[in-house]
Amino acid sequence: MTKLLFVHGINNQGGSAKAIKSDWAQWIVAGLSKAGLPTSPPSDVRAAFYGDLLARATEVRSSNPQSGVAEMGPIDREFTSKAVASLYVEVQNIVGLSDEVVQGYNETNIAPMGDGIHKSWLKAIARALEDTLPSQGKYLARVFLPQASAYLDSTTLRRQIDSLVREQIFQDLTTDVPVVIVSHSLGTIVSYSILRELGEKVRCPLFLTLGSPLGIEIVKQCLHPIRKRPEGVKLWVNGSDLKDFVALHPKLDADTFGSNDIENITSIQNNNDDRHSIEGYLQNTSIAQTLADTFSDKKASI
Repeated sequence: MTKLLFVHGINNQGGSAKAIKSDWAQWIVAGLSKAGLPTSPPSDVRAAFYGDLLARATEVRSSNPQSGVAEMGPIDREFTSKAVASLYVEVQNIVGLSDEVVQGYNETNIAPMGDGIHKSWLKAIARALEDTLPSQGKYLARVFLPQASAYLDSTTLRRQIDSLVREQIFQDLTTDVPVVIVSHSLGTIVSYSILRELGEKVRCPLFLTLGSPLGIEIVKQCLHPIRKRPEGVKLWVNGSDLKDFVALHPKLDADTFGSNDIENITSIQNNNDDRHSIEGYLQNTSIAQTLADTFSDKKASI
């Protein structure tokens, strides 16, 4: 019987695999119902959970308790690493913040470039995001950038999280057991890395990535240099809301990811304040139809 595997993303500290299994299954059923499809609850589900490990490694602190602007996590040196700097500057450029705007939030007169990017410049980017993008800037500044930075900046942390997820949901699976993988946010990076590592050792009729930051340049630099659909994956579908501030490059294709082996659904509109919400993605009728088609092909029920 086909197994359904869930891999969560950022901002899940304090949760659990049990809660993710329950919530995600409930939202999938809601999406199936909205699409007029059979709504049998998923019966063979595994969920990974690494939220607390990521949160501990990030060590998000407030540089200003009143504004809530996040520090750069575990980085306490004067200049930031290339990985962290690249992530912040790419976000700055994509959302259209000029250096002049960012400088207005800078507490120092240190230039953005030099031996690297000074931490004060990154804090200025975070403050500018909060002020200029009221509906999404706080999430970018306080959650996405610090947690993504921690994962991308530490090879040790990446290996810990990838190993934990692999052990939690892939252990003991063989090619005799097909798996459908539903991943979200940072979890799309984790899942992709594991699937590339496993290759043909896993049989995956559908790899579903939702709200994915895989198109971000520094993310791609942390992945295998040849980026393509993993060998064990039959179909890769990437879903994004064009207003999802984490899916900075909503469409994954030859231009943004280096591969044309990915089907993209970019017409999703999450009807809530958080356009990055996994709840909104899983209740989308196009995503529900994709899941239903896959399970129907495999004579499995969800």
